[in-house]
Amino acid sequence: MSKTMKVKEKEKILEFATKKFLKEGFHKTTMDSISSEIHMSKKTIYKYFPTKERLIESIIDNTQKENRIFINKIVSSKDNFIKVLISLLVFYQKDISRTGENWIKDLKIHMPHLWNKVQNFNNTIIIPAIEKFIKKGKKEKYIRNIPTPIIIKTTESIIETICDTEFAINNKLSIQDIFHHNIDVLLNGLLTQKVKLESNNSNKYLSF
Repeated sequence: MSKTMKVKEKEKILEFATKKFLKEGFHKTTMDSISSEIHMSKKTIYKYFPTKERLIESIIDNTQKENRIFINKIVSSKDNFIKVLISLLVFYQKDISRTGENWIKDLKIHMPHLWNKVQNFNNTIIIPAIEKFIKKGKKEKYIRNIPTPIIIKTTESIIETICDTEFAINNKLSIQDIFHHNIDVLLNGLLTQKVKLESNNSNKYLSF
């Protein structure tokens, strides 16, 4: 088999497992079931991924590599703040839409060392990129002069809430719901226009 064919074979396994594990989780999925669904011998799968753990780690590595390239490109672009904001929201919405609660839960419970790898990526890549994004928004007068650490802390809380599967289950919410509601609150606030208008007339403490 040529090198090109081997690469395509490996990519096929990785692409299939990524879609399946991200959406359904991995703990209850055996390598036998993957072999059956992808119509490929288990021996072939093990040739590229000797264990299920190695396959999962490859999924994380590959996803983080793609995310790192995209995020750095977007945040470093010369587009104005609004274009960058839209690009980031579209990117994260797509990323969140393919991720199910079981993926996060399985990582936390069964492979915490890999979950730590995900968290480390958030801390070393995502948060610094957001900080750079905030700086851009302030410079272009799109973000109010709220202390950056406060905005960062709020963003970190949003990420933590999205990853809190117990919170999602207890409140009958999907992680997609949690993402959309948190972004709505972050960008639009809690108060309706009615409250804002009435507060201007009756209560100076609600006027910011």
